[in-house]
Amino acid sequence: MVSPRTRKPGAPKIAFLLNEQKFRQLVKLMRELTDSENLEYTVGLSDNSSITCESADEVLGIQNSKQRQITSIWIETSYRSDPRIQVKFQNPHYLEPVEYEVSGNEKDVFHSSGRLDEYFSGIRQWYSPVVGLGLKMMLVYVFIVTLLILPVQIWLTSLRALDPGESLLLSVLTGILLVALCYPGLYVLRRRLLPSGTFAIGDGVDRHNGIVSARKIIGGSVILAIVVGLFISWLSSRLF
Repeated sequence: MVSPRTRKPGAPKIAFLLNEQKFRQLVKLMRELTDSENLEYTVGLSDNSSITCESADEVLGIQNSKQRQITSIWIETSYRSDPRIQVKFQNPHYLEPVEYEVSGNEKDVFHSSGRLDEYFSGIRQWYSPVVGLGLKMMLVYVFIVTLLILPVQIWLTSLRALDPGESLLLSVLTGILLVALCYPGLYVLRRRLLPSGTFAIGDGVDRHNGIVSARKIIGGSVILAIVVGLFISWLSSRLF
């Protein structure tokens, strides 16, 4: 009995990190699933140009300079392969960071898509849940800013003998106001520090390492500010 033909598209909701090791791992997986050595590669660049490559080494040899950064990589098997697999990585403002499609007989399609999903889980960044939240991300910003403001606000209001509930409300309102005023800058900062797609290839390796270092510095500063604020709040409750 001939297995029915089918196609299965997918778009994992992840932020990804694609470096040389993970790229070669995907190439090996696609060749294994299709019994095909010939893959086609198309690389999109930030100057709106594209490069068609014949091998993985050619892709990895692209400079990925700051002026011509890699914005997408499309890998696909030939039209005659069975199953046929297409995978696209992109670092967009509004599109899915990862998309794939598998077509062929039903059994091979579901087996191959399952293996691809396992692969994508291996390149998933820890901050993936916040990517694509859009305006919902404002609530996250409000929460963080409130945590930073609340201890100091409690200390200041304790000097005026205000109710703790009023202090919390004032902190939340202040957080909302600050986030509303600073949201455009926070959005740009989020995109730079928590990109939906990272191509750590060529010059992109140094850029990625710089982003990781910046995240550690900013994250440490936020944690330190919260700890200091809590200490001030505790100290003021003892002294006043």
